[in-house]
Amino acid sequence: MKTVFNSRILLAFAAVCASTSVARGQTSGRISFALDVQDDSIGGVISSVLRGALRSLGDVEVVTPAERPDFVLEGVVLCSPTCATWQSVSGAFRLYSRVTEDIVRMALQTSGIRAADTTVRRMAGVLSRAEFSRQSWVVTWGRQRYEAAAREFVGGIDSQCLEPLRMDRRLASANTAEARKELLDAIIRRKPTC
Repeated sequence: MKTVFNSRILLAFAAVCASTSVARGQTSGRISFALDVQDDSIGGVISSVLRGALRSLGDVEVVTPAERPDFVLEGVVLCSPTCATWQSVSGAFRLYSRVTEDIVRMALQTSGIRAADTTVRRMAGVLSRAEFSRQSWVVTWGRQRYEAAAREFVGGIDSQCLEPLRMDRRLASANTAEARKELLDAIIRRKPTC
């Protein structure tokens, strides 16, 4: 059974459970991303384009869902008029992450709470099976434009969803109080979109 948490539930849990020690976690610079897109009926062309667009971001490693990635994009693609002669595809996608130390740390920091690494690890362990739904989309792409549309789609995911994780990781590795304050202010000012 999958458990889905929204950001308010996670923030409330973080606020109740967090200690007030300073957090300074070490995190990898690469973002792991898995695709679980059902498009076999058209030869996996949508998955292939999405995978290529993700890799082209430079700091994204495309992995399998079993590797516990930072993000998973799951979806189903339907073709029209038939899959043998498709002229367009429609897809329903959901981006989610499993609750990780990065997500717990980001939730705490945006709430103005500082927590020790052990507290962050403990909270992430308790929530490790939960899924944090980020965004859902329904798209329709024509055969002549699906590649460009899929790259634009990944560009939106990058700016709305991956960039906040990059900011959080920069915050976790910031060496000065001034740098940490500047990054934290930028994270707090950022309008949540994913």
